[in-house]
Amino acid sequence: MLVQNQVMEHGVLRKVPLKSGGAVDNEHMRGRSNQGLISSSQALVIRNLYAGLDTSPGKLDKIDLGTFSKTATLTLDVGEDKPWSSAIKGNYLYLGLLTFPNAKIVKIDLSDFTKVATLTLGTYEEGDGAWVYAIIIEGNHLYASVSPFASSVPIADRQGRIVKINLSTFTKVSTLSVGTYAEGAGYDIYSFAVSGKYLYAGLQTNPGRIVKIDLSTFTKVSTLQLAADEIYVTALTVKGNYLYGALTGFPYGVVKVDLGTFSRVASILSFPFENAEPSLLAADPNFLYAGQWNAINKIALSTFTLTETLTLTGAGYAILVANQDDLYAGRTPSAPGKINKVDLSTFTEVTALDLDVGEDDVRTLALGP
Repeated sequence: MLVQNQVMEHGVLRKVPLKSGGAVDNEHMRGRSNQGLISSSQALVIRNLYAGLDTSPGKLDKIDLGTFSKTATLTLDVGEDKPWSSAIKGNYLYLGLLTFPNAKIVKIDLSDFTKVATLTLGTYEEGDGAWVYAIIIEGNHLYASVSPFASSVPIADRQGRIVKINLSTFTKVSTLSVGTYAEGAGYDIYSFAVSGKYLYAGLQTNPGRIVKIDLSTFTKVSTLQLAADEIYVTALTVKGNYLYGALTGFPYGVVKVDLGTFSRVASILSFPFENAEPSLLAADPNFLYAGQWNAINKIALSTFTLTETLTLTGAGYAILVANQDDLYAGRTPSAPGKINKVDLSTFTEVTALDLDVGEDDVRTLALGP
């Protein structure tokens, strides 16, 4: 059962002492989750689940975790379409949109559930790009991937780019290229994770690649190329000294990377079901959970083996986020959208919430106040 003295800590909700008024002590200010990323060095009392819907204009549903029911819907403005990524810092939620030719990021005040501002970046030809597939917050900065979708630049010359944004002013600081398509860097960055002073970016390339970036200088350090059958790194998460990446080219699975040496350790390429594109997160100290078509895979960290697969009700890929007790799976494609709730202690589905007509395809989830 959800309790109000929970904060996100290293991707898991922990029960902690509360100050008067329900605030959390500063010593517990830590955390990051894979979907709906929560920045490190912050404390949040988790009461709601936020679901970004793949609609035009985009929509964000607010779901009370205590009753597991929808309490509000925020519809973005015309031209602010398809929220595909989300991150939370304090009382603000940020949505990365699939818009072109200009990428857009929306800032939402969770205290009154209203839109505060929209940051419109330059086109690809102007040095930025379109389609924000991934965002992450570290410190006072947000990092957003931008795509050269619809660019007039020849494919071989197109660059994968990351935009650094100052959260205090909600303005762009700079843009980093991770390399061109011809150089093997691809041009779509699908996922982010942070460990220490480094940002890791998963690329939609064949074979898959992960780029290591020094946040202190915002420069590329190196690129790790995976094995030939480890394709498209579409989700990343850090657990201990290892980075785990979801692989969505066939065969589907998860790769394990040693952060100390930045080298590939092993992969699991035995996920069941066809069209099994996984989304990945670390939900507790012992297991990873990878969502795929109609199912969630449970992976033991100690042995890096697939231990169990849970089939969900409804249809669609499972986009995951978890607290200490429960895991939530947003489904896409699904009309209307659906969110399944899974008890982690028994690894069984508890219930499912169907959204309203016109609220289709849950593309991103975030846990927050």
